[in-house]
Amino acid sequence: MIRRAIALLTLAITLSGCTYFGSYFEVQELNKAQPKGSPFAQALTQQYKDRANYSQNIVYNYDQAYDNAERGLTAADGAPPAPYVLQNFNIPVEQQQEIAKARADLMNALNAGTRDRAPKEAAEAQAKLDCWIEDAEKTWLPELYKVCRQDFYNAFQQMIAMQGEPVDLSGTDLNAQTTPPAPDANRFMIFFGSSGAKLSPSVAPTLDQIAKIILQRQPKSVRVNGYSDATGSKKSRHRISQRRAIVVAEALIARGVPQKIIQTRGLGSADPLVKAKSKNVPANRRAEIWLDQ
Repeated sequence: MIRRAIALLTLAITLSGCTYFGSYFEVQELNKAQPKGSPFAQALTQQYKDRANYSQNIVYNYDQAYDNAERGLTAADGAPPAPYVLQNFNIPVEQQQEIAKARADLMNALNAGTRDRAPKEAAEAQAKLDCWIEDAEKTWLPELYKVCRQDFYNAFQQMIAMQGEPVDLSGTDLNAQTTPPAPDANRFMIFFGSSGAKLSPSVAPTLDQIAKIILQRQPKSVRVNGYSDATGSKKSRHRISQRRAIVVAEALIARGVPQKIIQTRGLGSADPLVKAKSKNVPANRRAEIWLDQ
């Protein structure tokens, strides 16, 4: 009996050692790799490299280290893998709907061109979604997934902000444990990719669409609220937020929206979409358009 126990223990140690060395060499290969391909592929390589080294050397999860190293090497070869597929993981039922929606939203954004327009932010969003999926499977650590979940939502919002296109996050509570409620159909957002108030040319089709919706619905009023991130003085934040509201209002007026129904306000850094330690958060540099029916 004792001999059998010793044999089983020896086998377990051997298997653990095999797993360790398998992931160790794979992680080292990734650390030495010179990424090729698009800026997105290179940024994704770095994301998986960070996760692989963390898994190998900090939490000693060698299977996770191996998987991330493999994905990193694939990205380094210029062929970035798609986000993880939920069906390959044992995700708790109560989390499946939210994660599936998050993945679908990310894939829609990636396929719409965010890999090219915001490669660094897109790579981080994909890596954090994969991290969320990996950690959600660890039911013996039920709180673990929350960090990557929060990181994903932050990265996703910044990805959308950096590409200069609107994203409607009405009712989204980043700390909620359930699927966020449906967006408010009377709220739209325009993001600014820098500290200024210049509209990116890429938002022109979006402004066309918003103006068309306003003219179709004929609301009693249209409120355009401008916001800033937390950089600079309170006075400068208010000034830039007011200018952003005015710039968006002028763009709507140029598209046929009656000036008399538009109201503008600059709200500085109030009501940030993303609450972060950093003051420089692109997702908070925005204008919100509200239709009052």
